[in-house]
Amino acid sequence: MSKKMWKKLSTLLLMVVMVLTMSLSVQAAAVKMNKAKATLYPGQKVTLKVTGTSKKAKWSSSNAKVAKVSKGKVTAVKKGKATIKAKVGKKTYTCKITVKAPALSQKKLNVTVGSKATVKLNGTKIKSVSSSNKKVATVTKKGVITGKKTGKCTVTFKGANGKSYKCTVTVNVAPTATPAPTATPVPTATPAPTATPTPTPITQQVVSTQAELNAALASSNPDLKEVVIEQSGASSFEIPKEDKSDLTLVVNAPNGEVVNNGNFKEIVIKAIASNTFIEKATGNNIIFQAATGRVAIDEGASANIEVNKGESEAPKLDLVNNGTVSELTLSTKADVNVSGKITATAIPVTSTASAGGSTISTSQNLNLKAESKVELTLNAGAENTTATVSDAANIPDVKGLGKVPVKDSDSGKLLDTVVAEKDETVKVNTCD
Repeated sequence: MSKKMWKKLSTLLLMVVMVLTMSLSVQAAAVKMNKAKATLYPGQKVTLKVTGTSKKAKWSSSNAKVAKVSKGKVTAVKKGKATIKAKVGKKTYTCKITVKAPALSQKKLNVTVGSKATVKLNGTKIKSVSSSNKKVATVTKKGVITGKKTGKCTVTFKGANGKSYKCTVTVNVAPTATPAPTATPVPTATPAPTATPTPTPITQQVVSTQAELNAALASSNPDLKEVVIEQSGASSFEIPKEDKSDLTLVVNAPNGEVVNNGNFKEIVIKAIASNTFIEKATGNNIIFQAATGRVAIDEGASANIEVNKGESEAPKLDLVNNGTVSELTLSTKADVNVSGKITATAIPVTSTASAGGSTISTSQNLNLKAESKVELTLNAGAENTTATVSDAANIPDVKGLGKVPVKDSDSGKLLDTVVAEKDETVKVNTCD
């Protein structure tokens, strides 16, 4: 074979090798979706692509009410799950989309006096913020919460979507820094003493008599965090006027009567006699979890009261207000009766989303913020009760006397005036 012929053959062989290599490279590039799954909030977007091919994909969504797609651009619509499909030729490639509802980064927050922490609202912009007790904690529109004094309050974030999100904030006393000890000369080595067991810190003290209660409140134990009054028999206790804002008081006395003059971090009533827990102090946060019981706010006293779920599915509270109820919050379905000295000042009442089906009978004016549907019975003295709702479905049913104007919590626009009748609830539309 001549050199010229050999050269041509070599060139041809090299070209064949190059073509085969390029073909194998094209075949090796796998066709796939650039994302297998993605998590979004309503309004957020993500771009999907089918890589490894130049062919156009036909896009579709398994649930366009949750997530819709156009030319690979996916837009989250509402909470749920959907599968985005891209059909290329006869093959279909998928990406699983999860759309989460907007939510706070945390629903409970513990801070110390003077410290700050940030709570974020994911999935929607913050429209406004508020604190139920600015003396306990304040909040900025960026979600920065600052502890002011010991206590408990609720910080509410209102989103651009019109919904409200709540964070329970507990403010504690910051631990006092202890100065470093002055260095002392190293003593001559002595035999190591026999190790003695470290005592277990006592954080809770249970009492059943007035004498035991007095001793517990006078205790110098720095680890003590909770004092529990536990007595099943008939009994009475009186708590002196003193600041115990570092302690939680728990009352579990189904046949007991308690008169409180002191200030606590919070007061939890798990069981109390029908003839009362009498509050004479100011500024306490009282959490009522008993199956049934009576709480009386004395003249000159004040308290925030939360009805919460304990062992009872639907607590029954008889609230006698002769002082000031700064706020009454129903955090579970409950049966509440409000009575006492009639005043011009209305009691702020919030029925949370978990309090649907609650009944409130009142002889005092209320300012009801209804986040769930409740039943109101207006007795004499409660004829000027008002209500606000963010959803018309939460307009309360009203019985008894008078009528209740209901406004939209966002716009302030009057939605309805609910007229109370003895046997049925009649709603009168007052605006378009």
